[in-house]
Amino acid sequence: MKTVIITGVSRGLGEALALALLKLDYQLIGLGRTSNQQFAGYDNYRFIECDFSDPGIMDGIAILFSELASVEYTQIVLINNAATASPVGVLGRLSSKEIQQSLQLNLVSPTQLANQFCHHFSKLECDKRIVNISSGAAFSPISGNSIYCVAKAGLEMLTQSIAAETGYHGVTAMSIQPGVIDTEMQAWLRQQPEELLPTVGLYHGFYNRHQLLPAAIVAQNVVKSALSGAARNGQSFCHDQFC
Repeated sequence: MKTVIITGVSRGLGEALALALLKLDYQLIGLGRTSNQQFAGYDNYRFIECDFSDPGIMDGIAILFSELASVEYTQIVLINNAATASPVGVLGRLSSKEIQQSLQLNLVSPTQLANQFCHHFSKLECDKRIVNISSGAAFSPISGNSIYCVAKAGLEMLTQSIAAETGYHGVTAMSIQPGVIDTEMQAWLRQQPEELLPTVGLYHGFYNRHQLLPAAIVAQNVVKSALSGAARNGQSFCHDQFC
């Protein structure tokens, strides 16, 4: 059995990934604040309500992963996809609460999920993978969106750390920078005033130059690159490197 655990399945890339995986007959476990009604007709879909901005949810995740570890798999994968682009604003104008909530969702929770995954599935004799959905923002600072950039840079190091420790837990890891996708997050960024997001023109440019990638196409490429074939342990690659 091939099973994928994916965070943030209700919309955007998460929704597109879920649809692609369900149509390929993967067993899919969606984690997030809300599900998506179009998944209701799939027998191979299970939804668990989780708010990854809440530090207290990991006890429930530990119970879920312990349950899942009692099943035999040919492949089990965690895709850390859930993310938020907020807050926007240059440093010095953000609240501590905003920073904490953003980093909890974008970096702390993926790290905790990876830790739980390695702990509970280390003894399983199967293909075990963690795929972190990163961003070009991990490598290029964006004025007014620094907290998002910091979190994505952290995800890149998380990927490298898992790969460095594969010999201890048998889990391989990859990170993917999927490109600029036509999602609600992009639309929300374009709506921000320049005094909050000095680089808002960057997002308008992506849209005006028709550079936004369809989520469905990106999802197909992610599935093909990250879940099919041999795992590329520790590799971080962007959308134009998809095989």
